[in-house]
Amino acid sequence: MFLFASAYGLARMHSCRLYVDPRIINELRLYFQINLCQTNIEPNTLEKLIQWHNACTFYSDLMKPNVLAVFNYLELKGFWQSYKYFDNYIDEIRGQFTFKPEIKQKIASSNLRPYQTNSSNVTLIGIHIRRGDFLSVRRVSSNDYILESMIYFNKKYLNQTMFIIGSDDKPYCQKHFGNISNVFITPQTFSAGEDLAILSSCKHVVITAGTFGWWAGFLVQAKVIHDVKSHQDPTAIDNNCKTDQYFPNWFSPLNKTI
Repeated sequence: MFLFASAYGLARMHSCRLYVDPRIINELRLYFQINLCQTNIEPNTLEKLIQWHNACTFYSDLMKPNVLAVFNYLELKGFWQSYKYFDNYIDEIRGQFTFKPEIKQKIASSNLRPYQTNSSNVTLIGIHIRRGDFLSVRRVSSNDYILESMIYFNKKYLNQTMFIIGSDDKPYCQKHFGNISNVFITPQTFSAGEDLAILSSCKHVVITAGTFGWWAGFLVQAKVIHDVKSHQDPTAIDNNCKTDQYFPNWFSPLNKTI
């Protein structure tokens, strides 16, 4: 999603033609109503094709007028994980990432309904908990961070809250948070795209490390609480991507929220 959004933003800014690899756009179209006209080309056949590999760095020079004029064809590779590349086209990006009707219908008919009340005062708070490969390659957020975030929103909304948890480790979430009365953990049958859809339908979102939760927060358009980056064992990606280039201004760390 970041690669698509960054390429889209740069193409719009510099009035360039945008080509998205079919493997990327076909995967996105499993869940989103991507509305994009593109030229059918084979990048490997292009003359003077330049590949730009990125590890989450924001290159401000790319935002200057006419800077891409020196390239016949520029291919983005790697991790373009800075919202600054598409900051001027946020509404358009959100429009591209509109969920397909069948995804919305599955969310509406899910087992979430029994956990909801008829009260319009109940505020839905999405929580994404990333574990999986991050257990070995990056610091995962603590359970205390999740519980403290819940406490913050319970106080803010006078306990009229319901927390919806999506994760790549739902058994873990069920074990540690499943006994809390106002917590709903998305079903195992939900795909990653369906988890993203239900999280982004909430009023606010609490996110841990990783870009999946980031996109839930981006699509929510409301307050997003994020865990601080690891100062004890930062990864290369953490070092390359500065906080204010990664998190938009409606994202804030828990310690600045409380």
